[in-house]
Amino acid sequence: MLVALATGGVAVADPMDAARVLYGEGRYAEAAAAFRSAGDELEATDPLTAGAAFNNACVLFLNTGEPRKAEEDCRNALRLRSEGEATGALAKTHNNLGLVLKRLARYAEAVREFEAAIEINRGLEQPD
Repeated sequence: MLVALATGGVAVADPMDAARVLYGEGRYAEAAAAFRSAGDELEATDPLTAGAAFNNACVLFLNTGEPRKAEEDCRNALRLRSEGEATGALAKTHNNLGLVLKRLARYAEAVREFEAAIEINRGLEQPD
């Protein structure tokens, strides 16, 4: 898909790149929507990148005052990132979902997500 952005007519072929351009311009609400769209577009062909896109949308929606949208995107990212082995990216998404749930005053759920992130990170630590 070729996206022509309203920034001097720059054409961007990759949906993630289009979202990154918006983010780089400080157009955070638009970038959040673009990352969500990229996640939807890439889910069937590139689930790892789609997971990253949804995670980015989650963070941006949270930071632009839309925690319910953020929760949806964090859950999509978790679903996609949970398909393989536990990684730092998966831990970050658990942490991000914890932040969203905290913002929504769902504290017990938030604690579970933070604990899941900690457990994954502990498992990733390299022995001395």
